[in-house]
Amino acid sequence: MIGAVFVAAPGASAYELEHSFAVGEGSGIDELHDADLTGEGVTIAVAGEGFATDVPDLRGADATYVPLPEQCQFDLPADSPGTEYTTGAVTTIVGQGGDGMIAGVAPRAKVLVYQVPPAGADAASAGWPADCDRARVDLAARMMQADEDGADIFLVGDDVQRDEYLASQQPGNGALDYWALRDHAYLIPAGDRGGHNTPESASYFGAIGVAALETPTRLWSQSTLAEGLVLGAPGVDIPVRNLADGDIESASSSVYAAATTAGILALLQQATPEATTHQLTQLLRSTAEPITLDSPRPNQAVEAIDPGRLLEIDAQEFTDEPAFDHFSDPRFGDPELSGVRSILLGEPPSSGLHSPRHYRQGVGVLEGALEWIPERAVAESWQTAPTTESRLDEGQQAQSDEQAGWFWPVAALTAVIASGAVAFSNSITQRRKVAAESSHQIEHTEE
Repeated sequence: MIGAVFVAAPGASAYELEHSFAVGEGSGIDELHDADLTGEGVTIAVAGEGFATDVPDLRGADATYVPLPEQCQFDLPADSPGTEYTTGAVTTIVGQGGDGMIAGVAPRAKVLVYQVPPAGADAASAGWPADCDRARVDLAARMMQADEDGADIFLVGDDVQRDEYLASQQPGNGALDYWALRDHAYLIPAGDRGGHNTPESASYFGAIGVAALETPTRLWSQSTLAEGLVLGAPGVDIPVRNLADGDIESASSSVYAAATTAGILALLQQATPEATTHQLTQLLRSTAEPITLDSPRPNQAVEAIDPGRLLEIDAQEFTDEPAFDHFSDPRFGDPELSGVRSILLGEPPSSGLHSPRHYRQGVGVLEGALEWIPERAVAESWQTAPTTESRLDEGQQAQSDEQAGWFWPVAALTAVIASGAVAFSNSITQRRKVAAESSHQIEHTEE
């Protein structure tokens, strides 16, 4: 399978078509494209067990595949379910269109595709490569690499609920706390197995779970929903490309719904480069329409994205806080922001931080790398641990660089460690939206 064909007939409701909501007239996405929005200048990271780089719909796309390191290679069929999901997600975002081809939501965005261990893998099993450290290749580790590589958005390009191992390698709340402090967006499909067991990470701070909709007002019957709030986007009867024979066929999944959402967010980032990612997710949520659920559980909600309304409101009018904090009920998050505070203080994270280059234990997030600070931290004058160079002796620095070098390419740190505590401010560095690269070629990079 591969991503959605986004063609709609004039005057028809996008959800009534045999094709899909998105690029066509009347879809809402067409209005964003009419405003010359293509996702240019925005980088989206997509993670999955495989990626087909040779599909025709991606010829000319700026998509780079980052496979697992040599010591972590697995035998994987070229058309494995995870490869189909991930390739479909990428094509949904940056499909180049044309006669008989798939057109994506944000065709000029840059996509970095990170391979993760496949379904059925288990670090404790005999089939796991002996020299492969799971903590360096799971979703959290890939998030940290994506941060180093300049990603604005991280999309889980697979239904992690289809396999126990995939579900187990989700990023922990420590990684999501750090991701929010870096002002990035994390999107994960809500699942396609029905019931009430959405991916655990969808309930973490700042995470955006996305469910598949069958119509603008009806959730797909196979959607998985737990307590909490998720966005809804089209994901039913999406025309896709079969990787085994190359034919177009129809498929349904929250993976495609989440990919569409990532593409929409990229268009918004291009439209309003001065806005923070958190403000843009606030805009997404504020313009979404609530979906009536059959026999909903308490605190369960789905809100359908309405792309046609997104340019009506200036995202900078919204508060600079994650729209999906999941904190109204302590079962869904961390109402006291203890995880975020621990990172700011340089304390050991609760889980899944994996030594990112912009963070040092005992120091916190390095100065110049802190892109967002909670209003509560400002109001209560939270302070990070002292960030003097003396706190990073040569041994600590060497150990940190060695850990990062196992996985990340060597790169110069842009953050400068300064003396004293970091002073918090409400201003956010306007860091995104430099001129996009003129080349839009699929690359294949080896680690």
